Amino acid sequence: MTKDDFLSSINSATGSVTYQPVVSDTWRPPLVFQLPQLKEKWFIDVGQPFQILSDWRVYSSKERRAICTIVFSPPGKDSAARLPRPVRTLVRKLDEALGPGNDEGTLQPTARTRLDAKHVLANAALRPWALVDGNAYNSRSEVDAGLEDWAKVNNSRRRLYGEILKEYPIAERSLAGYYSRAYGLPPQKAQESAAWVLDLAFRSFFVFSNGQDYFRYDGVRTNPWPLKH
Repeated sequence: MTKDDFLSSINSATGSVTYQPVVSDTWRPPLVFQLPQLKEKWFIDVGQPFQILSDWRVYSSKERRAICTIVFSPPGKDSAARLPRPVRTLVRKLDEALGPGNDEGTLQPTARTRLDAKHVLANAALRPWALVDGNAYNSRSEVDAGLEDWAKVNNSRRRLYGEILKEYPIAERSLAGYYSRAYGLPPQKAQESAAWVLDLAFRSFFVFSNGQDYFRYDGVRTNPWPLKH
C-alpha cells in the first residue's frame, strides 16, 4: 500500500481505524531490520528514554505480539549500584555539582543531563562495551575549564570541586579492579578500560557551551573495551 493510502485510513473523518498499532505511545520509534533475501521484517521497541536500560521487545511482521524480550538488567534493580563504592562516591559529588535544576521550564536541561548520566553509569556497570564517546557532549579539557570557572564562584563550590579531584583517581583504581574481577580483564586492559569509562562518565554530567553546534574532542577516543556484544 502507499503512504497516502495508509494515512487516509488512519485519519478517517469518521474515526474508524483500519490498522491497529502494535507499538504505540512511545517517544522513540522502533528499530526495523530486514534480511535482503527475506520479506519478513523485525521490529524492536527499545522502550522509553526515561527508562534506564529499558527492556527491548522484539516483533516480527508475522506476529502482532512480542516474540521475545531482551533484558539488560534485573527488574527493579539500580544497575549503577553494582559499581564500586568509590565510584558511587564520586558520582554523588558530580551529581551535587550538576545542581538540582529547579524551575527550568519545559526543556529541563539539568534533568536531561542527569538522565543521560544515569544511562552512562548503568552501561558502565553492566555493558561498558556499549558506550561511545558521543555519550558526552564536551571534551575533557572543556569540562575541566568549565568546572574551574564554576568553582571560583564561592567557597562551597571550591570545596566540592577539590573533593571531586581527590576522589577521581581512587574511583578509577576501584573501577579497574571491578572490571578485572567481574569480567576477567588482565590488569593493564582493566586499567585502560576503567580510565576511558570513568572519563566518559565524568564528562556526561556536564554540558558547557563551546561555541560550536557539533561535538569537539581532544583527540580520537574509541572504546578500548575488548568485548563487542
